[in-house]
Amino acid sequence: MTQHRGPGFPGARHAVFVQTDNLAGNQVVAYHRGADGTLSKAGTYSTGGAGGQLSGSVVDHLASQGSLNYDASRALLIAVNAGSNTVSVFSVSGDRHASGALTPIDSVATGQAATCWVAAAGAHLFASNAGTANVSGYSDGPAGTLTLLAATGTDPGTVDASASADGHYLYVQTGGNGIVDEFRVGADGALTGIGRVTVPGAAGGWSAATGTPCCGWPLDMAEPGRGRGGRPGHLGGRAARARRL
Repeated sequence: MTQHRGPGFPGARHAVFVQTDNLAGNQVVAYHRGADGTLSKAGTYSTGGAGGQLSGSVVDHLASQGSLNYDASRALLIAVNAGSNTVSVFSVSGDRHASGALTPIDSVATGQAATCWVAAAGAHLFASNAGTANVSGYSDGPAGTLTLLAATGTDPGTVDASASADGHYLYVQTGGNGIVDEFRVGADGALTGIGRVTVPGAAGGWSAATGTPCCGWPLDMAEPGRGRGGRPGHLGGRAARARRL
């Protein structure tokens, strides 16, 4: 689930979006948020892909808050389809009386497995693939069209990801050993590893016994500064942190 916060295009200022993750056909349900905070259904929109479901889940089938991402600067909603391993983009329109109308723009496959999360980093998007232990990069064109870039490997058990506010750094949590992988984002969207940190007690986002990727643990990232050893973007410093929500 995601919603618009702060300034931006009026089409989403009063909208809340929820993804169904339906295995037979993923959908985004849009709700208009009234002046009193109550929600009313505004519409249901197909993503063009299939949802996924973590074994044993009842309500939140991906166990993640990162399957929807809203770009307030351009009024774009990005959704992942874990069953078909694709990333879909919608434009958002409307006004304060009827907000959240979605128009499909593009849908592009990652070519990987268990694509459960998406994070925006400047003009690029990065989809986390739990089943193949990597992240797929996309360049995000001015109109919202996507171009698939290379996939970059991570530590085992790729789960959620988050970027710094300036889009220069990407952090990917991996559950196999409870590690957060640190990357620098190049101007062309290429990722360069700059280090990793181990989060105490965070191992277990991936089942080593069964080889089953498990979703969860979205990251809350502060703006990175200069970390230990003077390296920009490294999480060893006090200016950046990752925590389990």
